[in-house]
Amino acid sequence: MLRAIVAADEQKARFDPAPGAARHGFERELLENFARLHKLKIEPVVVPHYNDRLPALEQGKGDLIVGIIATPERRERIAFSEEVFPAHIVAVTLAPHRVIEQPAQLASEKVGVLAGTTTWKQAAVQAGVAEASMKTYPTIDAVFAALAAGEITATPLSLADFGLSVQKHPKLQAGAVLGEPGSACWGVPKDAPALKAALDEFLTASRRSQAWNRLVVSYFGEQILKALGKQR
Repeated sequence: MLRAIVAADEQKARFDPAPGAARHGFERELLENFARLHKLKIEPVVVPHYNDRLPALEQGKGDLIVGIIATPERRERIAFSEEVFPAHIVAVTLAPHRVIEQPAQLASEKVGVLAGTTTWKQAAVQAGVAEASMKTYPTIDAVFAALAAGEITATPLSLADFGLSVQKHPKLQAGAVLGEPGSACWGVPKDAPALKAALDEFLTASRRSQAWNRLVVSYFGEQILKALGKQR
């Protein structure tokens, strides 16, 4: 058994914890491939929010966290696999509002952030946005609703979340990279080196395959390839 910790408000296109789903999500499909290779069964461990994931892993409630950005602060607490997907954070707006071409332009916007995603908020702060001025929303759908209503004019999102979201909200626009480029990885306990090594070997081999590219386009669409190319 491999217990995968996932937030209840995680996008289903990334990881759907429900049994029998027609499409399991990008990261779950990857993890299912790993599990089959090692004759394991995936058991999702659902926690209420994003910021509940690290405590759950540290308390031994699961074996790994899916879809978590590796940061220096988090590396002090847990270990991380090789990169699952680039985690550049970009300034996102909704057309016909302008595209944020330079990070400094974000400071003049009304910025909203998703609760529990500290790295996204920090990226906005580094771009000059006052933390006290930001509005916080409980779900990513609530963030998009605020954009549509004009309550906010911009939000920081990871490229992966942009790729997933733009398929549902085609007027979303990816702009400048905020902060340093990052990596979304799988988080594991520091005392599980064998699991980390096995995950690293699997991810390295997977990312060299054509199946990887097909899976990326299947879930993130062609827009993510354009956004990735723009940010390189």
